[in-house]
Amino acid sequence: MSAQLRLVDVLALAGGVQNTAVDQAVIQRQSGGGEDQTINVDLHKLLEEGDLSLNVVVAAGDTIHVAERVGQTVYVVGEVNRPGAFAIPPKQEMRVSQAIVWAGGPQRTAKLSKGLLVRYGADGTREQKPVDFGQIMQGKAEDFFVKPDDIVFVPGSSIKTFGYGLLQGLPSTVMSMPYAIP
Repeated sequence: MSAQLRLVDVLALAGGVQNTAVDQAVIQRQSGGGEDQTINVDLHKLLEEGDLSLNVVVAAGDTIHVAERVGQTVYVVGEVNRPGAFAIPPKQEMRVSQAIVWAGGPQRTAKLSKGLLVRYGADGTREQKPVDFGQIMQGKAEDFFVKPDDIVFVPGSSIKTFGYGLLQGLPSTVMSMPYAIP
């Protein structure tokens, strides 16, 4: 290093911070006595809030590490058009309505009023919460944020399934019936 560089300069030279990065930079350096020194820098405060007191001088031999954010996933299962696992965008939150839309929306046989949210606690406990997704989609109930590893279950209605099955079979049944011309 021939010129004095600060953390923002070094990050810019490296191509910037990816949106999948964590909000923390760790700078490791050896002090004059040969001991390792660790400096933690809050990148959110530095880069997005403009706190220049965090823009530390980088010395020759420093190692700067910005980790990649661990992927966070929410699962949507049941009577939706594309059930599966969906990644929560980095540095964003996701509402339950967004998760259902990403899953292609509810199928016509879905029973939105009898939905279920399954959430596991840090200690492994399982919590089940009944949710009326129909009310949420109509704006009549709170559209809450899902958390990583939540399971959104949209059940099916056996009456709707029977009714739609009956309606689909009705035209062919009518066509096969004998008829007489008077």
